[in-house]
Amino acid sequence: SVLPPDLTLDQIGYVDFIQVARPYRGAGLQRLLFQKIEEYSAERGARLLTGVVSPKNSHSLANFLGMGYRTVGSIRLKNGFPRLVAFKFLSAASSDYSSKSSGE
Repeated sequence: SVLPPDLTLDQIGYVDFIQVARPYRGAGLQRLLFQKIEEYSAERGARLLTGVVSPKNSHSLANFLGMGYRTVGSIRLKNGFPRLVAFKFLSAASSDYSSKSSGE
């Protein structure tokens, strides 16, 4: 398993949707928002942050991966649109567990 055995549901955060208005795209706002969300979540005890991204949205997917998120599968939303599921450990101890479990 990729998840530490002591991880509880109240330690998992989920980002549902972030959209940057067209005139402001390319200025690093998505990354900045995620950094703030990660800080906020970690301060409140989250150890893992999850989110979804459209496989067609190459810019957001590149941001997710560039910020250390890993994709772990895909789902279809109620409207039928596909999404990749991504996650990132917010603490070093949890991240170490993931690396050991995945054989890295």
